[in-house]
Amino acid sequence: MTLIEIQRLMNKANSPTEVLETCDTIHDETLDIAIRITNELVAEGVVKDCTDTNDSDEFVVQDTIQRHLIALLTRGNK
Repeated sequence: MTLIEIQRLMNKANSPTEVLETCDTIHDETLDIAIRITNELVAEGVVKDCTDTNDSDEFVVQDTIQRHLIALLTRGNK
């Protein structure tokens, strides 16, 4: 799903059910993008690989990216 498609969903959500479904879609899509970006940063050595460790650096980066993506998508609709 593209960012434009997500924004279209946000704009046409009218009922509480549609709003909740749109929120779920935004969460899922932005999480997928954040994971792909984080994985690329790990592959490039920008973020250390925390696989099989108790280190949470990857998740902190992933969560930060997702938070900024959601803010970018929702800022214009407030």
